Amino acid sequence: MSTSSGKTNRRAIVSFVLSLTSAVLVIGNLVGVGGFFDDYFEVSAFLAICLSIAGAVVGRKAMRQIKETGERGSGIARVGVIIGWVFTAVVVLAIAFTLAVAASWLLTPGW
Repeated sequence: MSTSSGKTNRRAIVSFVLSLTSAVLVIGNLVGVGGFFDDYFEVSAFLAICLSIAGAVVGRKAMRQIKETGERGSGIARVGVIIGWVFTAVVVLAIAFTLAVAASWLLTPGW
């Protein structure tokens, strides 16, 4: 391992920003803030899941790179990974719940 440099790993920062952006999109969709979220629900949900997975993957790569180079930012990378996977799970569960409700509604007699 090389000596610790004073700079923060860029992948860690990118991971954090991607994961945080996905969190904002997910929370905006779930709360129903209005505006962008109401008009483009499908797009923002798809974008949220893509960003959260990307944030988790980039964060994991950043953690490996930090271990090799000794750069700063391991905490930021770890938070990016955690937020990324948590909001991936939230989106997947929300989609599963929506599909279950739609299926039960369509399978109700008299529909």
